[in-house]
Amino acid sequence: MMAACQPFLSGAISKCVTADTLIFSEHGILPIGQLYSGERPDSFRPCEMVLASIDGPQRADLFYFGGVRDTIRLTLADGRTLEGTPNHQIKVADGAVYRWKRLDEISLDDHVAIRLGAEVWASDEVRIDLQPTPAYGDQREISWPDRMTPVLARFLGSFAAGGRLLRSTWTVQIANGDEAVLDRCRWIAAEVFGLEGQLETDPRDGVKSLLLHSKTLVELLDYLGASGSSATKVIPWAVLQSPRDTVREFIGGLWLGGSVRGRDGMVAICLESEQLIHQLQVVLNNFGLRPNLTAKGGPGPDQAYRELRLSGRDVIRFAELFQLDEADKQARLTEWADRHRQEGAVVCSDVVPCYREQMQSAVREQGALGEWRALMEPHTQHTSWVMARRFQDHFGLPELTEILDSGIHFSRVRGIEADQNEVFDFQVPESHAFLGNSIVNHNTINMPNEATIGDVKDAYMLSWRLGLKANALYRDGSKLSQPLSSVVAQDLFSSLDQPPSIGGEAQRPGAAQVAERIVVRYLAKRRRLPDRRRGYTQKAVVGGHKVFLRTGEYDDGNLGEIFIDMHKEGAAFRSLMNSFAIAISIGLQHGVPLEKFVDQFLFSRFEPNGMVMGNERIKMATSIIDYIFRELAINYLGREELAHVSEEDLRHDTLGSRDEPEYIEEQQFIRPLIVSDSSLDVDSYEVEAHGGASSGPHLLSSASPVRDVRIQAVLDARARGYEGDACDECGAMTMVRNGSCLKCVSCGSTSGCS
Repeated sequence: MMAACQPFLSGAISKCVTADTLIFSEHGILPIGQLYSGERPDSFRPCEMVLASIDGPQRADLFYFGGVRDTIRLTLADGRTLEGTPNHQIKVADGAVYRWKRLDEISLDDHVAIRLGAEVWASDEVRIDLQPTPAYGDQREISWPDRMTPVLARFLGSFAAGGRLLRSTWTVQIANGDEAVLDRCRWIAAEVFGLEGQLETDPRDGVKSLLLHSKTLVELLDYLGASGSSATKVIPWAVLQSPRDTVREFIGGLWLGGSVRGRDGMVAICLESEQLIHQLQVVLNNFGLRPNLTAKGGPGPDQAYRELRLSGRDVIRFAELFQLDEADKQARLTEWADRHRQEGAVVCSDVVPCYREQMQSAVREQGALGEWRALMEPHTQHTSWVMARRFQDHFGLPELTEILDSGIHFSRVRGIEADQNEVFDFQVPESHAFLGNSIVNHNTINMPNEATIGDVKDAYMLSWRLGLKANALYRDGSKLSQPLSSVVAQDLFSSLDQPPSIGGEAQRPGAAQVAERIVVRYLAKRRRLPDRRRGYTQKAVVGGHKVFLRTGEYDDGNLGEIFIDMHKEGAAFRSLMNSFAIAISIGLQHGVPLEKFVDQFLFSRFEPNGMVMGNERIKMATSIIDYIFRELAINYLGREELAHVSEEDLRHDTLGSRDEPEYIEEQQFIRPLIVSDSSLDVDSYEVEAHGGASSGPHLLSSASPVRDVRIQAVLDARARGYEGDACDECGAMTMVRNGSCLKCVSCGSTSGCS
């Protein structure tokens, strides 16, 4: 039915997952973010690709990039995670129902649907187009296959388990206690690369290792994505995008770092790299296995490794799929797989947490209570997956068909977190679902932006004819727009049948009548500074306290960080200033304008304050914070009005301003006046010319330029941190507060206090 509606719909997708979500496709297993190729946010492009879906492979036709959006990250009981937009839908077992649910509706009681055994792999081997740098010195040339092969994948798995790169000597080292394993790796190196390796034993701990000396081999491992430390290793991209047999050989080699426990037959592997072990879990899901991730203590108090565990029926399946290199591990694996087959082992946590009441009703209706006593047990909350499979074969409950026939299993939600990240999605026209991290994800389609009212009417009519229960319509970009007015919509309907105007450009029906207010929500994303950055260090003394201000700039010259260091001020005060500087720096890197910080903290008043020495432009500060933001405003914002000394006054040839307008023809004098903070009545301040008050004009009229000059002088003085009053002795506007009186900074006189 949705296919019939497809002509009226576009691929604009609004419900998305983050870039690290692994998808199964005809090109292999790859993060969805790897398909991004510079698209604008909230845009899509054609993308023909076969993806694993809820009921088998399905073809996607569009790829969508949503930009940075609010996201919700789910952590499940088996250790896997999924992150997507709040309105992104996944399949869950919600109480007694199996249904789609938005991420912002998920609770800790929900069980998320996971599909095992999708078996969607790449069809072609990955081409290797390495262009190595020329060898030098005694470096020997090596060979390598032009495509990824199972043998090469086996070597990469062994390297991922116990290898490392020594770049200083261009050496590849693989360590293992089993000499037969090292002999096999040595044989592969000779066959694949034409390189003879050396076996060595560390005299300190007796660890044996294989050494391969080749600069080109190191470059090849870098190219294939196999390099990295033990904490940053990943499954090489060249393996993830290879056919099934190649991936299987890699995992067999990787299990050199794994184990097969003799006491319980559990198959496990413990890795330091969190990304590698999460990738391995999803890849094993594609093989039909269900490993669980658990935290395990590391070598340090703050370190924790992740261990991947398989038990029960999964051990049998693992033994059928993978051949291990170490003889003792392979023997234990075969022994426990045979024992599990004989005992009929199951995974106790593998349950179907829905439709139990429907199953019990079917049993009662057919009077089969004795045979299905375990299903009728009132103290058991969920039904095991194996029992549900056996029930379905006998009764055929329609609600269980998708779960059991598609290999849907469930994992309970253990954690829910909010975040912000770039998001991506697909349009899958047939099933509207795809597998991401093996979780069943829903994808949606919207109306195109140019859709008309007639298209909407036709879509609703077709939905009614096809028997759709509901039809929610969105237009591209509508998430950023206010709803159309119903009053305007009446006029739009009438305009649909009118022909376009002749002699003018044809417009969309009703486009002129509709005005949309676009509401843009800016999501802050940190813009980090380069490792090597410019800036300056300013030393000054504020009120007798030495201050060092250091700045860090982006390549474009904008301020990105500050550091404040107080000399001999004690650990507590210095720590507070450092923390304040870090908070300001993080704000600047997240897009908070410097102007906002300047307006907020300028004129902050607390001790130490007073005279500033060592800074050419600033001579007074009401606090350390006031000084800091004056300095930043002058240098990065050009706020010259905050400087006590202008740039021109710093020139060695400064003689004063030559182009001052002559407003007054007669010689005049101004009576000094002390103006308090509470009142400034410039109109009442008289200016008299020589020759008496009556002989000269009244200069302080509303149009008098002297009045404007006087007001500006007061404002400039206050902007520089002074009180705005003139000194009785020298007439300078440099009076500062001194207790209850005022003191002139220029001549030292006071307004009455000693």
